[in-house]
Amino acid sequence: MSYCLKEFVKDIHDPALKFEIELIISNFLNINRIDIYLSSEMPLIESKLNELRSLISRRLNGEPLAYILGYTHFRDLKLNIGSGVLIPRPETEKMIELSKDYIFPGCSVIDVGTGSGAIALSIAKEFPQAKVIGVDISKDALLYAQNNKEVNNISNALFCLNDLCSGFGENSFDLILANLPYIPYSNYLCLEKDVKDYEPEVALTSGKTGLELIEKLISQTVSILNSKGAIILEIDKDQGSKASFLFSREKVFADIKIFKDYNGLDRFVLAQKL
Repeated sequence: MSYCLKEFVKDIHDPALKFEIELIISNFLNINRIDIYLSSEMPLIESKLNELRSLISRRLNGEPLAYILGYTHFRDLKLNIGSGVLIPRPETEKMIELSKDYIFPGCSVIDVGTGSGAIALSIAKEFPQAKVIGVDISKDALLYAQNNKEVNNISNALFCLNDLCSGFGENSFDLILANLPYIPYSNYLCLEKDVKDYEPEVALTSGKTGLELIEKLISQTVSILNSKGAIILEIDKDQGSKASFLFSREKVFADIKIFKDYNGLDRFVLAQKL
């Protein structure tokens, strides 16, 4: 049977949503978006048509586009993504920029809570002389990270199951990066449906304040971070002063700075070990 693809988008008036439905159609049928409008009709067997309808329905019901497409982009990487792993956000890309001054040939870098491997693989690809480890407590997330390492042909990154930085010896790393779950639980309850109902809770919030895991990690880094090494954390827009305090009370960190994301909101805290 033949079907007019324009029928799928004719009643969608939100430009952003319409664009996403076009992406779903073009990705599923392996055609250009413009072909949706240039082709008056396209031959589709009934099962294929029903499968496409199901994908579109998933997005209209609130499921994130990345889960439906099965991939997302992060800097120069195309990352496979699916249910059970956090979808990397564009603002997190700035963490790679902040890392540049602390990376040198042969340096050891760890990405804590690596998820799909977005941060670890970006560092490994852009700084091929660095040695990168990505750790996570989620076996499902690590399967995606390992797969993304292979499909992006990156050799200088290693992924393993671990609870934050526990078990690593003294002075193990020159740079520690982490985008841990930092959303306060009360804010988590108010998140939009396409985030709260689909992305893993364990990757979004760690408790009442959202700083529970960040505080634990900072304590661990006192011993495992090399002298003059740096740690960069992504934080909630209201956590800058609290995160800075957690660093300062350890008495071994200096040059504690807060950096804003592309929207002008406090998003990253950087501290260097004395």
